[in-house]
Amino acid sequence: MLNENEKQRYLRHLKLPNVGINGQLKLKSSKIVVIGAGGLGSPVLLYLAAAGIGNMTIVDGDIVDESNLQRQIIFDAHDIGKNKALVATNKIKKLNPLINIHCVNEHLSLLNAEKIIKSCEYLIDCSDNFQTRFLCNDLAYFHKLILIHGSVDQFQGMVAHFKPGVDSCYRCLFPAPPKAHRQNCNETGVLGVTPGLVGIWQAIATIKSILNIGDSQSAYSIQLDLLKTNLKRLKIKKDNECPLCGDHPTILNIKEESPIICPPQFEVASIAESSILLDIREDHEVLKNDFGLKVISKSKIEKDFSLLDRKKSYTFVCTSGRRSLDLCYTLHQLGFSNVYSLKKGVSSALI
Repeated sequence: MLNENEKQRYLRHLKLPNVGINGQLKLKSSKIVVIGAGGLGSPVLLYLAAAGIGNMTIVDGDIVDESNLQRQIIFDAHDIGKNKALVATNKIKKLNPLINIHCVNEHLSLLNAEKIIKSCEYLIDCSDNFQTRFLCNDLAYFHKLILIHGSVDQFQGMVAHFKPGVDSCYRCLFPAPPKAHRQNCNETGVLGVTPGLVGIWQAIATIKSILNIGDSQSAYSIQLDLLKTNLKRLKIKKDNECPLCGDHPTILNIKEESPIICPPQFEVASIAESSILLDIREDHEVLKNDFGLKVISKSKIEKDFSLLDRKKSYTFVCTSGRRSLDLCYTLHQLGFSNVYSLKKGVSSALI
């Protein structure tokens, strides 16, 4: 039943013929997990909490950075340096104290995934990397969850509604992560409103699915292009050769495609005394602007990784921080555990 406070709060919902008291009770009894409290997660959390989703789990291990505030609207300047999941939880509790919120101050991984999704019905993927997206998809498949996926790229975005095991799944679109992928919002940039719009569409898809109203969304995607002011609805066909849900699956249990690594784990704002600072710009760049740092170019390192000692700690610097971050990814895959990218590049090294 709805108490008097709930009836007053959700009054506009109760007047809708497709919602009413029965629909609001469905929202109240629903259990969802939101992976990521950033650009996509912010509108998802705010609108689903306001709508009266009764049980929400927020999963995010990142901290709030000043550059997040351009699009992650659940945070403000006072939240910089604080954990995203904790801040988001506190703000959602203030927005709607009538719902249950659980906070997980960690990144989703194979180690914690089973515990996190226990008893949930909907998995809302608001992550920013392929590894987590595939993990979400596989969790949804093996645990029979409904998956609401969202992703953005600069001025474009996609929302997809999956019932893995019933219809197509995310791997029907992308069987495996692209090996050369390095980019997310930190690398390519994103218009602040892009994840806002995509997140709102994720919230809409979740509510429609819970209430079972409107047109069928399962196995469909919404493609948004803000520059062209264009929106397309596309059917996602089941791939009979899908490694997860195809006729002859090769993925028989939940796994991580590769370690879930987010760029901020490599980025540092200052240089530790025990770390060796290396300028990885190319020789012609150094000749033009020599800052007096030890130089081994990125191209030379990638041709001969023995130039570096795996036992030592390195902080790499380039012009903007992009190439140094890319090098950290490569070295980490090769077993280098203490490699860092100096945030904002050479300008930081000279401060």
